[in-house]
Amino acid sequence: MIALASVALVALLSLPGNSQPPSPAESLLVPPSGVDRPAYRPGELIVRFKASADRERASDVIVALGSGVVRSARYVPGLHVVTVPPGMTLQQAIAAYAGRPDVQYAEPNYLDYPFFIPNDPRFDEQWHLQKIGCSTAWDRTRGVPEVIVALIDTGVAFIDRPGHPMAPDLAGTRFVMPWDAVDGDTEPLDDVNHGTHVCGTIAQTTNNGVGVAGVAPLCSIMPIRSLGPGGGSHEQFADACHYAADNGAQLINYSAGGSASRTKQEAIKYAFDKGVLICAAMGNEGVLNSADAYPGRYPEVIGVAASTIEDKRAWYSNYGEGVGLTGPGGDSGTDLDGNGQPDEVLQNTFPSYQPGGPFGYRYMIGTSMATPHVTGAAALVYSEIIRRGSTPTRDQVRTLLEQTAQDLGAPGQDNRFGYGLVRVDRALEALGGPPPTVEWVGTPRFAEDGVYPDQAIADTPFQFRVRYKDPEGKLPVTAALQIQKLTCGGAWQLYREKGLTARHGSLTGGKVYSCSAALPNAVYRYRFDMAGPSGPATGAPADWTLGPMVVGNPFLCWSQVSGFGTDGVKPNSGSAGATFAFRVQYMDSRGNFPQTRNLVLRRNGSRYGTFRLRGAAGALKTGRDFGTRLKLSGAGTYEYRFEFADGSGPATGAPTKWRAGPSVTGPATALHLTGLTAAQTGRGGAQLAFTLTAPAAVTVRMLSVAGREVRTVVSGRALPAGTTTVLWDGRSSTGLPVPAGVYLVRVSAADGSGAVSSAVAILTLRR
Repeated sequence: MIALASVALVALLSLPGNSQPPSPAESLLVPPSGVDRPAYRPGELIVRFKASADRERASDVIVALGSGVVRSARYVPGLHVVTVPPGMTLQQAIAAYAGRPDVQYAEPNYLDYPFFIPNDPRFDEQWHLQKIGCSTAWDRTRGVPEVIVALIDTGVAFIDRPGHPMAPDLAGTRFVMPWDAVDGDTEPLDDVNHGTHVCGTIAQTTNNGVGVAGVAPLCSIMPIRSLGPGGGSHEQFADACHYAADNGAQLINYSAGGSASRTKQEAIKYAFDKGVLICAAMGNEGVLNSADAYPGRYPEVIGVAASTIEDKRAWYSNYGEGVGLTGPGGDSGTDLDGNGQPDEVLQNTFPSYQPGGPFGYRYMIGTSMATPHVTGAAALVYSEIIRRGSTPTRDQVRTLLEQTAQDLGAPGQDNRFGYGLVRVDRALEALGGPPPTVEWVGTPRFAEDGVYPDQAIADTPFQFRVRYKDPEGKLPVTAALQIQKLTCGGAWQLYREKGLTARHGSLTGGKVYSCSAALPNAVYRYRFDMAGPSGPATGAPADWTLGPMVVGNPFLCWSQVSGFGTDGVKPNSGSAGATFAFRVQYMDSRGNFPQTRNLVLRRNGSRYGTFRLRGAAGALKTGRDFGTRLKLSGAGTYEYRFEFADGSGPATGAPTKWRAGPSVTGPATALHLTGLTAAQTGRGGAQLAFTLTAPAAVTVRMLSVAGREVRTVVSGRALPAGTTTVLWDGRSSTGLPVPAGVYLVRVSAADGSGAVSSAVAILTLRR
């Protein structure tokens, strides 16, 4: 068991602050962030003339280049804001001015904005969030829900239950996939107060006018309880790590620790191999290389030490091997921010071991409190990389945090602070400026997507168009249209990549790029691959969109479901009486249901039958399965093909050609037709009787002794096994009575396997 009082799970309860906060807002209110704001004023640039150029000379240059003066600085000599000349881009205008001998420099009219400050009334007491650069970081991102942080701890007050109310300031935080490794249920409720406090530092509901803030408020928390009032076993910790890694967590925060064990180490290795970034506290004994600082000391883990408001190592923080980064952990012996409270970490939680409340805003210290600062910073970096359209990796995020940390103590990495104090503002800044975006062009012909027309016949050119915006006004380094074609088996293959040509608009406000492409009959999807110097463009057009619609014949592929890897039948052979499954995949670019959907069989070269197919799984545009099951009792070699068609014509593809198989071995099921008799009735006709040993399709014909047909009495009628009587009225096919004489009665019967039986009887007809 992990002893809570002797390891990293130490949260020294100090002053409770307000015992009851105001009611939390119902939703998380977040104003537009800096990424939505232009980097500079569009259509304008700043020009600074050299001291040798007087105002009249500056005016001549501005007029000569076709600009207008927006304003001139009052106290800065030679500094003017001018308009971009007509017909020029911003970059061209800057180059034109910079090339003049009288101009000192020219640049965009850049814009500054106030940093985002949340309206949580006690945010100013959270010196620890300001230490790691949250205010600056929040202007770029406050997280995305796709980033999931698994909080393995004492649980969280995240829902209302009897005796366990929700923490008021967590009402707007997003919780996913909760799990209690102690009790084995899905309600990891906090009995201690530790996990709730740690959770608040990572993702407290922020800018809701209530209480305090968290580092990454828009990220998701996966609450997992592995620690109870008496600690938590390594088996419970291992179970929690596996659960987190298997359910989509990108990060694990473990503000706890204890001894090393194989169970613990293998659990860490499992999550690490799944790509999870793990942050764990180094412990609160204040010693070098503590034997109770695991998992923090494992190389797969970022071991987190604690610092004070003065950026010194906290007296209680363990140090030595395994320290990777430092987070603010606080010190109960100082009040350097002058708020009348100790310089500890402030969050919303309940009094120790009183889950029923009252909730308040409580100061706590420890490496437990330092660790979620590092985890929250990592969550924001993950979020920003995702927002830029890329997929973050564990090592990428860890390296970025290490390289941008604020160096404390001895120069470089050391065993007291690791790489230094985590600085999320620096980490985000290192990713570069905000990425460009793409959006659909909102003209009448391109109202909903980037292609025109929405449908056309095969081999007709389509126009593709998109609007590209770059906050910094920089030209894209990549501007291409990618088109993929759907192949048999459901795989998408690159069909064509075409460069996009700039049309009109400005890069800051949105510049239109377009191209055209002719598409043969197939199913397509497309995306706009655009990137600026700061990274790939984001927005819906950067994702794959199904279309355009090519009006042409549908086509068939072999079904790729289990057992149908290379053809449309399984099994490929069997004994007489076996059931065979036939399946084909149908694709139609317009999504039309097939009017004809048949399986045609031949046996030993002769037509065997045509069978209707029923639809199964899949979409008509991207591939829907059709199939049937048939019992083949007639031995022989079969051939098969699929007939499909809609209003545009018959489907094409390999399954429409004859294909050998399946082969059926063993004797055919014999169909016996017995007991055929013919007797004249008193009305000048005849009564015909016969017996079938199996159901069959029966034809009864009256023939002359020369074998010429007189009349077909029954044609292909489905009859059951047993004796059947058929009446003939003594008339020919023209309806006239036949003369007296000798006639032949021929009866033939065929079953679905192809077996055929026949019999002949003689009838003497008297008049």
